[in-house]
Amino acid sequence: MILLPSEQLSFDCQSLSVAKTTFDREDDIVGWKHGIITFRDASYEEVANELEYRYNVTIVNETGNTDWNYSGSFREENVQEVIETICQIKNISYTLRNDTIFLTRKN
Repeated sequence: MILLPSEQLSFDCQSLSVAKTTFDREDDIVGWKHGIITFRDASYEEVANELEYRYNVTIVNETGNTDWNYSGSFREENVQEVIETICQIKNISYTLRNDTIFLTRKN
């Protein structure tokens, strides 16, 4: 496939399908090169995977709820700043022990 500016290719490993899509904001796709993390209706799994990869941490969700989406953007924030923001919006708490972040329900 040939990609034009503002196009991206996605590959689904399970279905082995390929899809070409467009995007409006370049930072959504290549922002990582400039220290930007962008989530657009990202699932819990997408958020956790990105944060674990980006900050070399493990996230343990003890809230019992993984059925949520998150939208937000961060520029060069550390892992605590990012997780604090997400927790405030999702009304959950967190504890950071070594390289593990435990998400818990607010009391």
